[in-house]
Amino acid sequence: MSQGSAWPGAGPWAQPPQPPPVPPPPSQFPPASGAPTGAAPATRKRAGVVWGVVIGAVAVLLVGVLIGYFVFPPSGLRLPGTISGVPRLSGGRWDGMAGGMIGAAGLSGHENVAGVYGTHGRVRFAFLASNSSSPPTQDPPTIALLADYLEGVLGSTFNVDLTQTKTVRRGGVTYQCSPMELSSVSGFACGWNDARTTGFVMSFAPGDAVGLTAAVRSAAEG
Repeated sequence: MSQGSAWPGAGPWAQPPQPPPVPPPPSQFPPASGAPTGAAPATRKRAGVVWGVVIGAVAVLLVGVLIGYFVFPPSGLRLPGTISGVPRLSGGRWDGMAGGMIGAAGLSGHENVAGVYGTHGRVRFAFLASNSSSPPTQDPPTIALLADYLEGVLGSTFNVDLTQTKTVRRGGVTYQCSPMELSSVSGFACGWNDARTTGFVMSFAPGDAVGLTAAVRSAAEG
């Protein structure tokens, strides 16, 4: 005997219609990566501020470099072909003597130039300049080292009287000069010190010690 179905047209395993699902509550987690959010404008604003700071710092650095270059230019020492009308002696012996002066003064590791000047193979003066800025108190000992070296190379007897050293301050440069005797010739040994370089002049002829040393310094510094 059959009975009428409570749901017309339903088969024997038919289920009653289900109510629509209840939507889940809003998620408490942030949206997935790539989803638009309200924080994007703030992020872009922070990035713009960071780039502005970087660009400003680079501009300040470049301005500082330019000011430093023109106010305090690099030392850039030179070895002129002629100083005060006296030509430089070049060749194996003289070039070797110039290198020996740098070694004798113990100034390796710095920018150094040295040269021997004279005419017809006869030395008038020699100089050594270095971008090593040392205190003037170190000049007399270095002069003594150079005198010892040149004495051996030139085969002459040198006598530098450091007890008669005179110090002159001129144009922001300190000059220290001592009388020097070699064989039967009178000369002088001088050192200069400024904010950029240190230099030494050994003259094998009488003359204006500070004047020649200042001329050598000006020519070496260019």
